[in-house]
Amino acid sequence: MKKFTLIRVFTFKILLASTALFAEQKADIQENKGSQEANTEFFAPKADKPKSDMSVVVTASRGMEQDPLDVPQSISIITSEEIESTVYTDVNHILRKLPNVGLAQASQPFSASQGGSRSSNYWNEGFSIRGLGNQRVLVLTDGVRQSGQGIGYGGGNLSLYDVYSIQDIEVLKGPGSVLYGTDAFGGVVSVTTRNPKRRDAPGYNVMTRYAIDGSRNFNRVGGMVDVGNENWGLVLGGSYTDAGDPNLPKGYFPNGGSFKRAGGWMKLDYFFKGNNRIRFIANETKNTHVSIAGETIAGRPLDFTIPLYERAELGVELLAEDVSEHIEELKAGFFWQGIRRKMDNGTPFHNFRTGKITMVGMPPAVAPVVGLDTSRVKTNDKVNTFEFQPQARLDYDPHTLTVGADFGYDNAKLKDTRTEKVNSYAGVSGGSFVTLTPPFAVMPPVPPLPAVGSTTAGATTTIADAEQYRMGVYAQDNWEMDPFEIVLGGRVDLFDVKDEVGSKTHKNDAGFSGSVGLVYHYTQDTSYYCNLATGWRAPDLGERFQSRVLPFFADFTVVGNPNLDPERSYAFEVGTKSRYNKYVQYSFATFINQIDDF
Repeated sequence: MKKFTLIRVFTFKILLASTALFAEQKADIQENKGSQEANTEFFAPKADKPKSDMSVVVTASRGMEQDPLDVPQSISIITSEEIESTVYTDVNHILRKLPNVGLAQASQPFSASQGGSRSSNYWNEGFSIRGLGNQRVLVLTDGVRQSGQGIGYGGGNLSLYDVYSIQDIEVLKGPGSVLYGTDAFGGVVSVTTRNPKRRDAPGYNVMTRYAIDGSRNFNRVGGMVDVGNENWGLVLGGSYTDAGDPNLPKGYFPNGGSFKRAGGWMKLDYFFKGNNRIRFIANETKNTHVSIAGETIAGRPLDFTIPLYERAELGVELLAEDVSEHIEELKAGFFWQGIRRKMDNGTPFHNFRTGKITMVGMPPAVAPVVGLDTSRVKTNDKVNTFEFQPQARLDYDPHTLTVGADFGYDNAKLKDTRTEKVNSYAGVSGGSFVTLTPPFAVMPPVPPLPAVGSTTAGATTTIADAEQYRMGVYAQDNWEMDPFEIVLGGRVDLFDVKDEVGSKTHKNDAGFSGSVGLVYHYTQDTSYYCNLATGWRAPDLGERFQSRVLPFFADFTVVGNPNLDPERSYAFEVGTKSRYNKYVQYSFATFINQIDDF
């Protein structure tokens, strides 16, 4: 049994007012309640001041609004006002400014001396929170786990969101397994799309935006309309982004980075019997023409592009408030979220973009010179997630009890089409290479080379055709004993997983997660807290079943293991949070994470 332990001495964060300079035009049609007139104002944008945390609430407890000082964990929130204060490429770009949040490879790499990656998802950036990344940080879209996490997409790809569609982003640092289940013991990144405004009388808002970043020939245009009255509300919007490669000094060439992105979103609320509500959700973000230029053999394929990377969501949610004396809230939602991804991976023998042979570090005696295409792999991945989420919030003063369940179904169909062509060789006598020098000693022997002039037709292979059913039942008690608050929680998860191709495996897993937290309110604006938690994580479908060939100098085959054991985490955190005024706040924390079967 392998263990992974991370200890961090402290985290220290100070939030100050900041400014940003960018070019933007904004048209804002002011609120029009019961009138046929609308005032239109064009103005130069001003740098937004950070919103006072005294007016900010978080929803770390599955939708229960709380003051951040009441949560026994470190938590950060980024509002739409902060997002609009500068030109961000995507959510990855937005979250990079947060302490202890970073980008991580989608799966575990080899050591530097081995010069490679085990993962077929090396092209995908996942998130790392406090040193735990990969599939150990859960990404939520309006409370629904992102589909890609079912096949090891690096903790969820945060380029799959329209920046203009985001109302806020919450980042929960540390274990969230009790309320959110598997993949959450490193933390949670929760993206909430814009909600419509409920009005006392008929009215609407219209907003248009245009942003430009000259450093990379970046242009984005978008807009939205928010309309409704006391009975219903609708927000509808979209945007289009055209980004070129970064502009670098003369003599330097960008390592890719251009893309096009189109996005649209919609939420419709209908209110009845007071605050009862039914909500319809739809949003889609499509990335196309994503280019990533040549790399060395030690990192990733020397040339590949992403013709398509798309995420879509549909959902309906029913909410009832103040149902009875003790039932504060009842809600249930049914959601679908899907991801489709196409990749075009080129061989390291030949760089299709530059037309140059780039075998960096390859011993001259065995470095082949190959004309035209030698190996190309095109992928076509489709992943779907269906979720049903019933939940109740009960009030038995001084206890607030949150109970609920997550019923989910994930399916993943991954296909590769591989084409090989050889025109000529130089410096190769044929046969298998068996005496490669480091870092290539870790590679398997190269099979006999195809005959000169031969071409293999594009053959499509099903890499994975797998599915899983999952169920999680959870309960959490917020017990207020002024000036203390105790938070107790537990969860049980069940997984039923099977593979239709390859391993033909059918397996069941079950696990328990639990946590206990204590908050001491020293003053109204200062709190001290500690949290002890254990989490459970089931291997995803990619880790279990995905088998994929990587076209390096010698082909690597990534092989899934259907018999992987679930991971178990143990975490302890102690810290303090304080607000001096609406411009300055700080948090200080020390924590330890230990992972078994990592």
